[in-house]
Amino acid sequence: MEQVSNKYDLGTGNITKTLMKYSLPAMLGMIVNALYNIVDKIYVGQSSSGMEGMTALQLCFPVMMIAFGFAMISAVGGAARMSIYQGQGRKDLAEKALGTAITMAIVIGIFISAICLIFIDPILLAFGADTTILPIARDYMMIIAAAYAINFTGFALNRFIMSQGHPVLSMLIMLASAILNMILDPIFIFNFGMGVKGAAIATIISQGLTLLLSASAFLKGKIQLKLRFENLKPQKDFVKAIVSIGISPCLLQVFFSGVGVVMNKSLYIYGGNEAVAAMSAANAASSIMVMPVFGLNQGSQPIISFNYGAQKYKRMKEVVKKTLLMQTLILSIGYAIIMLFPSALVYVFTSGGSVSGTMDPQRVFSMSTNVIVIYNIVLPIVSVAIFSSNYFQSIGKAKKAIFFTLLRQVVILLPMMLIMGKTFGVYGVWAAEPISDTASFIICSLALYYDLKGYRGKDIDEIKNEQKDNEEVAEKVEAKSIPVTECI
Repeated sequence: MEQVSNKYDLGTGNITKTLMKYSLPAMLGMIVNALYNIVDKIYVGQSSSGMEGMTALQLCFPVMMIAFGFAMISAVGGAARMSIYQGQGRKDLAEKALGTAITMAIVIGIFISAICLIFIDPILLAFGADTTILPIARDYMMIIAAAYAINFTGFALNRFIMSQGHPVLSMLIMLASAILNMILDPIFIFNFGMGVKGAAIATIISQGLTLLLSASAFLKGKIQLKLRFENLKPQKDFVKAIVSIGISPCLLQVFFSGVGVVMNKSLYIYGGNEAVAAMSAANAASSIMVMPVFGLNQGSQPIISFNYGAQKYKRMKEVVKKTLLMQTLILSIGYAIIMLFPSALVYVFTSGGSVSGTMDPQRVFSMSTNVIVIYNIVLPIVSVAIFSSNYFQSIGKAKKAIFFTLLRQVVILLPMMLIMGKTFGVYGVWAAEPISDTASFIICSLALYYDLKGYRGKDIDEIKNEQKDNEEVAEKVEAKSIPVTECI
């Protein structure tokens, strides 16, 4: 019976089964998240917005990701503080952190909405929109930005549910939201003839469902902590504590989004809106291949952290090996699909027409086919770069974690895009990604090897077992050495 109860234990259970238990909900959650973007692009590309709509979504994406970075302050920071207080046995403080984080999510959402709505045209123009794409991008962003308070609060509550030890419930809520989005998209886009506006409305309604289901989980008592009205009043100390943790992922998200802005502007300079549309299609088609890898990262983190803290270094290294093996296998399968069927993957995104007549659908299709191959030419080795930052974060080496998080997508890719773009044009911008991936693979592989090499000593369990064996041997020797006369 004891063996069954410890089947998925972090420190003693079967590593593969434990890894799957923690990773599968996160993997499905990541895939669901990707579906939002993919489904929107499929329907918009086929709608009256056509290629211009696809291009508009690509240009809006960095704007939304920067906004999402600010949502992480309350969601990630609040969830972490809540868990810390719970671990200390302070349920009252955990519930106050929860209430404060929810209020912060609402306030931050309203503030970011106001900024976006007031300055939407300058923002989109700065991010690469031209006079053809600007009206379409504006139509989409005005609706999305208006609902940031709903989006941010739903995201935070869902994150709290996961942090409370309910990853399956969290994933099911996200799945329900994604399914609703897939149902509503064609209704608003085609039946009501609303184009990108319809896609935006479908998205915010789906985000509203996330908020409704996540809030009901707390209000109906399915979660250990209670969402109390009196705790919604923010307290200065709790706000500081939440921001101190949440600001790091926020800034990282902003950095990554900044790279997306530079890429979109570079593509526009060297290839026009057609190159941006091609990138949009290729990104959407290949993102589903990468999302499970990030889910595995999330699932491996608590297992690595626990065994590192317990000084079970052999087990920790085994988790690292199995995680990397699984990630490489997933990416290798994705690589094979992309290399064998590049045209089929991008066709569904590029088969629409051009409403302005300024874009050539056939050229967009041809460029999309090329870019999805170029962009993913070294996909299987990307797992090492993605995993390394997660590993260092798991063992508490924060500075290294931040460095390796920025290495691939900022430190190497950003200057490489600028250099390659000037030298080789639009294809140089795309080729910068595999070059960055290869350089990151080499650096991250060496960093992981030398760090793991430092944990060659015996595990704490082995040391304890050896001590126990030595004590038993000593007792037997001592018993044998007792004189016979003293036993009479």
